[in-house]
Amino acid sequence: MLNVCFSLAQKSPTNCVVLLKPVQIEVSVFNKPNGEEIYKIMNDTLTENYYTLQIIEKKGNWFKIKPNSISENKMNEGWIQIDSTGIYSRNYESPLVLFEKPNTKSKRTAEIQEYFTEMLQVMDCEDSWILVSIKLKDKSYCGWLSPKDQCANQYTTCN
Repeated sequence: MLNVCFSLAQKSPTNCVVLLKPVQIEVSVFNKPNGEEIYKIMNDTLTENYYTLQIIEKKGNWFKIKPNSISENKMNEGWIQIDSTGIYSRNYESPLVLFEKPNTKSKRTAEIQEYFTEMLQVMDCEDSWILVSIKLKDKSYCGWLSPKDQCANQYTTCN
C-alpha cells in the first residue's frame, strides 16, 4: 500500500498493540533496523496461531516490537518493517473517525460511514493512538485511530 500518511508524533510509542498482517509469509525480525536477522515470525492460519505485536519504538520505517502468540509468548524484542503491521477497526455500528493528531479534540481527517473489514496499515503510534492509512474504493484515508476504535485481535471482532 502506498504510504499516504506523514507522522509528526512527539512521544515514544507506548501502549500500542497491533497485528502481524494476516498472510502466511515469514517476516524477518532483526536486531536493529537493517541489521542482522535474529528470527522469523509467521501467522499460521491452519493452527490459528496469530501474532500480536507490542510497539516499543519507531525508527524510520521500522518498529521495535515485542511479539506474542498463543503458542509463543516469551519472544525477544526485535525490529520489523512497518508495512508488516496492521490493525482492524471496530466501527460496526458507527462511522470510523480518524483525527489529525492523537486526541479527540483535534481536527477530523476522515469520517468513513460504511462498514468495512479491510485491515488498516499502521504507520505510527503515540501513547495508545495509532496512525493508520487505508484505501477504500479508490480513495485514500489517513489519520489517528483512537484506542476505542482499535481491534488488535485476530480471534474476535472486538465488539
